[in-house]
Amino acid sequence: MKNNFLKVFPSIMLLLFFVHHIEAKTQFNNLVNRTKAKKIKATTIVQKTIIDSTFDFVPADSVIFSDNFNGITAGSMPKNWKSNGLGKVISLPGIDGKWLVLQNFCSYKLANPHSLPAKYTMEFDIVASADKTVDLSPVTFGFAKDNSVSQYIPDAYNAGGINAVSIRYFNGDEVNIASSATNFDASTKLDLVSYVNQIMHVSIAVDGDRVRVYIDKTKVANELLFNKNRVKYFFISAPIKADNKAKVVVSNFKIAAYKSQLK
Repeated sequence: MKNNFLKVFPSIMLLLFFVHHIEAKTQFNNLVNRTKAKKIKATTIVQKTIIDSTFDFVPADSVIFSDNFNGITAGSMPKNWKSNGLGKVISLPGIDGKWLVLQNFCSYKLANPHSLPAKYTMEFDIVASADKTVDLSPVTFGFAKDNSVSQYIPDAYNAGGINAVSIRYFNGDEVNIASSATNFDASTKLDLVSYVNQIMHVSIAVDGDRVRVYIDKTKVANELLFNKNRVKYFFISAPIKADNKAKVVVSNFKIAAYKSQLK
């Protein structure tokens, strides 16, 4: 009897080990699947159509800041701006004016920012100089809690970001609008391929907590993106990476308030 037991004992142990292995693997797979489901649920963003085809942007009547980099020596960083990296003013073939080249993985803010009232407008131009949009990761702009440029601001959730508009060139047709202040996060479709080597005019209208954002004549956001954030500083962040000598340049900044608020 004892000898028979010793003969079958290894087989019994192997069977028990195999069963235990199957159970452990099943539990592990279930755990991974649950984790994946949670992650997918947590990162799901709303896909929206264009907000409104009506272009109703009206710039405020009193300009408090403007910069088109005229008078800045080519290759120099403009004095009105600061960054956690470098920047230089250049000219673009076939496009008028002077432009600030955004260095990859760098954020830019105003060196001496004006106090922003509750209601104001802001405008500027972006050019994605590239062979194709897939060569560029997103360029992001929005507002932050302070005027520090010690860190790169990638979105509305890190490095002091309050809200952010992400022009996701690599996707070819996506603009994301997010706010950590109001937990808003949504994407809308916009043809970005047609903007390669063309001027993209951005208009922003802030009225208290509500922000309207326009890309040329298209309104891509009309949402509550502030939550009584009295202190807010404009920022623009370059793509993290750019392939095939692609780059993003900006110019023609203008911030305007209303005369009634300046009295």
